[in-house]
Amino acid sequence: MIDKRYLKISLYAVFTLIVFYALKKAVDIAVIIIANIDDVFMCLARISGRAFSVFSLPVIAFVIAYLLDPFCDYFQEKIEKRLKLKTKRRILGVTAVYALIIGFAALGLFFAFRSVGRAVPFDELVSDSIGELNSMYDNLISSLQKRGLYSYFSAYADEALVYIRDSAERMTNAA
Repeated sequence: MIDKRYLKISLYAVFTLIVFYALKKAVDIAVIIIANIDDVFMCLARISGRAFSVFSLPVIAFVIAYLLDPFCDYFQEKIEKRLKLKTKRRILGVTAVYALIIGFAALGLFFAFRSVGRAVPFDELVSDSIGELNSMYDNLISSLQKRGLYSYFSAYADEALVYIRDSAERMTNAA
């Protein structure tokens, strides 16, 4: 027969040892964390940076939608009055706002490219780019030769150079 008082005392002792062991492990972990606090902060910064990069796009989308909502309401109301519609059509306002945004972006790009085109002629820009590509190719070849790797990559490098030169010539001839 089991003595209930002895069993109770044994369970208390076992439970106390488990609690002490858990506390000892908690203290050990706390000491390790404190000793490596800079690594812990770096890990937390990395995690928060990744979380921010994941959640930043939806937040930006909500902010843009919030800012464009009054414009959508305005255009929706004006278009519904002009077309004499009885039901509300949100797509009309959204389409008008998209058309305005795309129009302003196209206008801005038009003027940006127009001013850049005046500053540097396109054919001069392409010829300068070809010269830079040639110097980069020569540097790559000399670097591969110094390391003894040119024989492995020579066919690929020559093929890439021919492709780049042909593409550049087609761009120059098209302009």
